[in-house]
Amino acid sequence: MKYLLLLILMTSTFYSFSQVGIGTTNPDASAALEIESTDSGILIPRLTQTERNAITTPATGLLIYQTNNTAGFYYYDGSAWQPFGGGGSADNDWTISGNDIYNANTGNVGVGTTIPTRDLDVDGDVRIRQKLWLEGSSNAAAGEQLTLLGTVPSGEVKATGFPVFNFVTYNLANVLDDWVYEFDTKIPSSEYYLMIVGHSFDTLLQVNPNTPDRYAGTSVLAYSYGGTWRLRADHKDITSENGIDGTWTLHCVVVPASLTNKLSDENHDMGGSHYGGAPSAPTGL
Repeated sequence: MKYLLLLILMTSTFYSFSQVGIGTTNPDASAALEIESTDSGILIPRLTQTERNAITTPATGLLIYQTNNTAGFYYYDGSAWQPFGGGGSADNDWTISGNDIYNANTGNVGVGTTIPTRDLDVDGDVRIRQKLWLEGSSNAAAGEQLTLLGTVPSGEVKATGFPVFNFVTYNLANVLDDWVYEFDTKIPSSEYYLMIVGHSFDTLLQVNPNTPDRYAGTSVLAYSYGGTWRLRADHKDITSENGIDGTWTLHCVVVPASLTNKLSDENHDMGGSHYGGAPSAPTGL
C-alpha cells in the first residue's frame, strides 16, 4: 500500500508541471521544454539519408540532421522531408566567401517577381550609391536607336525616351540670288540646341558688280529668335551667276537642351596675331 501511494504521489507531481527545465529552475511558460547551457548545445539525432528515409510513418514536424549527400537539418512536413528553408532541396545557392557572397545558380534570380526573365530581374526600385560598371555589353545593331540614361535632381535615373542626337538636312530651294536672310525651323530654342555642321550652294557665283573689289566670305549660322531656331546663309559681296536663284543645303544636328551643358561664352583678344589660346578650359567642363 505504501508503494502504491508513493507511486501515485510521484505521478501526480510529474504531471503537475506543464514546463520542463534542464539547466534552469524557471522554464519559460510558453515552452514545454527549455534547456539552458553556456558550454554545450542540443544534439539532434544524426542520420544518413537512407536511415532518414527508413523512418516509418514520421510525425509532422519531426527533426533530424542528415549527415550525407546534401547535409543539414531536415524536418518532415507531413508528406516529404524538407531542408530548413523549404523548396524541396537544400538552399545552397548562395555561398559566403569572406566579405563576398555569390550565386552558382544557373537560372535567373528574381526580386519582387516569381518569374524572372534575366540573370537578375528586379520588379521595384533599385538604388546604386556608388559607381555602376557595365562590361561585355554589345554594340547597337544597324537601325537601332539608343536612348540615354541620366539622373534628375532627386537622384532618380530616367531614360530620355528619345534619341540624343537628331540629324536633319534643310534644302532651301529658289533662294533669291544666294542670300537666305532668315529661315524659321520652328524648333523651340528653349528645348533644343541646333548646330549647322555642313553646307553647300548649288549655283555658280560671281563678284557683285556693286562691290567688285571686295569679298567678305561665306556666312552660315543658326541663331535663336522669337523662341525658335532660325537659319541664315550668304556669300558676302558675291552673288549667284546671272542672278539665278539657287539652293542652299544646310546639314544640322539637333540636341535636347536637357542633355546639354551650356557653357558661358568665351571672349578672347587675339592681339593682332594669327595664334592664340585660352588660359584654361571653359568653366563647367
